[in-house]
Amino acid sequence: MIIQPDKGTRNVNDLFYEAEGNRIDMLNQEFFKDVELTESENDVLVWLCGWDEWTISAVISVLRKVAYDGE
Repeated sequence: MIIQPDKGTRNVNDLFYEAEGNRIDMLNQEFFKDVELTESENDVLVWLCGWDEWTISAVISVLRKVAYDGE
């Protein structure tokens, strides 16, 4: 599961933190809720979730194609 760092550990505003949390939830619900991630994997995914929702939607689309192509 992707774990969002505490807001106070980074210099981000409330709006950014909430939006990042929503994108983290999107990825967790679809792919990562039962996955144990390393610290570096989590860090990269949190960084990715700092981008806009369009970017995360595109990443989710690609991951779905990869995940479901093998089934």
